[in-house]
Amino acid sequence: MRVQEVIINNGGKRYLVLDDQEKPIQTVLHYMKYLDNIQKSPNTQRTYCYALRDYFVFLSLTETDFETASIKTIANFLSWLVNPTLIEKVQHVIPPSLKSEKTINLKVTAVLSFYKFLYQFEYIEQDVANRAYVDVKGIKQYKGFLHHITRSKSVSESILKLKEPKKRVEIIPDATLKAALSATTNVRDFFLLQLLFETGLRIGETLSLHKEDILFDLQRGHRIHLTCRNDQTRESRQKTGLREVHISASLIDLFDDYMYSIADFDQCDSLFVKIKGKSKGLPMNYQDVISTFKRLEQKIDYHLHPHLYRHTHATKYYEQTKDIKIVQERLGHKQIQTTMNLYLHPTDEKIRTQWEKASPAFRMEE
Repeated sequence: MRVQEVIINNGGKRYLVLDDQEKPIQTVLHYMKYLDNIQKSPNTQRTYCYALRDYFVFLSLTETDFETASIKTIANFLSWLVNPTLIEKVQHVIPPSLKSEKTINLKVTAVLSFYKFLYQFEYIEQDVANRAYVDVKGIKQYKGFLHHITRSKSVSESILKLKEPKKRVEIIPDATLKAALSATTNVRDFFLLQLLFETGLRIGETLSLHKEDILFDLQRGHRIHLTCRNDQTRESRQKTGLREVHISASLIDLFDDYMYSIADFDQCDSLFVKIKGKSKGLPMNYQDVISTFKRLEQKIDYHLHPHLYRHTHATKYYEQTKDIKIVQERLGHKQIQTTMNLYLHPTDEKIRTQWEKASPAFRMEE
């Protein structure tokens, strides 16, 4: 079994799972159409499709029909992802590569979502997914505003979930940021990296920008205007509605240099365009950005991806402002708790400094 990528008319990508006879698995096909209809991002669709590919491989190896699968089947799938040798019937199969707890949880979530879809649209009679959730009292370490009103309410929690180790977000070292800029070979890529670093925009938001969204304003400050446009693909559409992000005069200067460099072949309103090949002058897509980052990776020997710039921006912004609410607004997070969980933590340098300050209290010399 394998995942097949399909290019649609507007250049976007969709995904389906092919069985051993190279035929689409129909129920997965219906589910992927459903995800597309409710406007799940292409990245989410791709992730869920690969998760269902793994699940149907597991079903094939254990000779189980998806329609008769139970909560125990999904629990065994989770066990197989953790350690394939635990299940006798699949010991002869080459174990898949080890996966993180987060990846395994995501795959199980995709399968449960698939079964919820099957039950709601009457493909199956048993609500298998519902049995994976239990109601627990909504106790959180962080007590938000109006906590006293909602504290007695229960929330659903999956019983098929591994405990994920807490990790700090990764940020790009300053030396690597400079090396990446130095490794660019054209004004567009230099401008793209600097914009991602200075604004913390998601890559979808960046690709959704039009040239008119760069606002030159000496009185109120230069800004990037973010707005929703219905004619854009989901790969280049922002998530959080209307907002403006202030930018520096130096980024405006880079914008001017970039506009001058593409003036002879620019064919569209999009801010970032292709600069080579038959599609020269047309809008960049997500795959173009990934290709650009892969070329940079090879040059600087560091695993870069666009979202790392967002994490780096947010971390530096909080270090300078100490205002988590401002960081939330700049990033466009709907919930401030999301911002706090990701960025409200001391840096390694601060931890070391504080230890040096406190360490004399632990000396026992006479």
